[in-house]
Amino acid sequence: MKKFNNRPNRFVTSDSDSGWISRSCVVVALIHHDNKILCVKRGDDMTQSGKWCMPCGYLDWNETIEQAVHREVYEESGIYLPDIEHELHGPVHINSHPIGKKQNITFHYHIELDSLVDFNISVVDPGEVTDIAWVEKDHITEYDFAFNHNNIINEYFKG
Repeated sequence: MKKFNNRPNRFVTSDSDSGWISRSCVVVALIHHDNKILCVKRGDDMTQSGKWCMPCGYLDWNETIEQAVHREVYEESGIYLPDIEHELHGPVHINSHPIGKKQNITFHYHIELDSLVDFNISVVDPGEVTDIAWVEKDHITEYDFAFNHNNIINEYFKG
C-alpha cells in the first residue's frame, strides 16, 4: 500500500512571487421557485463588489457543505432554509478551476422552494450584500453577474 505525505498549507515565495499553496471549498446556492432565482448584489467588502450573484461563500471550519449552504443563504438573504419547505439537490456540479494563485473547489446546489419566500435584508451585513432580488429567468441578461453565475443560471434553465 502506498503512503501519502500530507503537506500542510503554507505560504511560499518564488522568483519574487508569493502565495498560499492550498485550496478552499465554496458553496453556491441556486435557489428557485418557478422561473425566479434568488440573487444578491455583492457589497463593498467583497470581491467583484457591485455585481450580482447567487448566495455563495466559503466553508467554515468543521462545517459540512450542506450546513454551509444553509448558513450562506441565511447570511446573504435572511432566508432560513430549515424552516421552509424545500428540496436540496446536490452537489449537482463540482468545479475546481484554479483562479490566479488559489484554487476554489466549488459545490453547486439547486434548492427548489415550494413557494416564493420573502428575504430579509435587515439581517444581512451591508459590506457583504447591498441588495436582494427574485430575478425572472427572462431578465437574467439585465444583471451584471460576478463569477460565472449567469452561465450557471442559464444552464439550469436549459436542463
